[in-house]
Amino acid sequence: MIKKTISLALVLLMAVSLVACGNTPEQPTTVKASNGVEIAQYTGIEATMTEYVITEEFIDYQLTEITKQYSSLENITEGVVAAGNMLTISYDSYVGEQLLEEACTKELSFTLGEGKFVDAFENALIGTKIGETFEFAIQYPVGSTYSILDGKTVIHRGTVHYVSNVVYPEVTDDFIKTHVKDSYSKPEAACTTVAEYREYLKNRYEFVYTRKSREALVYDLLDALMKDSILPEIPDSDLDAYENGKYDYYVDYCSQNGFTIDAYLKS
Repeated sequence: MIKKTISLALVLLMAVSLVACGNTPEQPTTVKASNGVEIAQYTGIEATMTEYVITEEFIDYQLTEITKQYSSLENITEGVVAAGNMLTISYDSYVGEQLLEEACTKELSFTLGEGKFVDAFENALIGTKIGETFEFAIQYPVGSTYSILDGKTVIHRGTVHYVSNVVYPEVTDDFIKTHVKDSYSKPEAACTTVAEYREYLKNRYEFVYTRKSREALVYDLLDALMKDSILPEIPDSDLDAYENGKYDYYVDYCSQNGFTIDAYLKS
């Protein structure tokens, strides 16, 4: 169905182009073109082109996304654990005096609130002093995720070794020179200062979104034209021939470049 719609749109667009090239001082309600196409009134069709404004906040967001590629972890060894912290802990688990070796861990890193452990376990860690021994008891319900702990009261004893914070580099001229300039081969992107790169990003995204708006405008106009035009049914044999022609083109393209069409489609 999509294939037919695109093909019909192309037929209509070609017909409009042919009619528009002729001398037609007065535009009729419909225009009859070749191959049975009847084009609705195409002058005066209205559509709105969306305008995008590239704000400073948008540029800030793009710069933040770039710095994420060069982020690092800073380990905090003092203070107390808070909700949402990324922790590295070791602990042993006991039922009474019996050590449950399967429920012990060494140097495990996780983030509180992501559901790595049951809520009671994670909540008990909040407020724990980093670097000191913690101990608390958890009553695990029957049918819990951890079958070895089902229905047991388990004592967890261990240490929060450190809390890790993600550190993003500051966007400076040196950062741009080191991490941005060499990432692009285009001369206009060879920026050496933050101001230059911000201007580059602004111009780049203005171009991208303006092009998207224009493409959307063309499709809106074509949709409006197709709605009131009469388009002939394209035979399936013609559509199949078009599709097979495109397929053969890509098979030949893959062959010339040393790989198969199946590998191309999977890539």
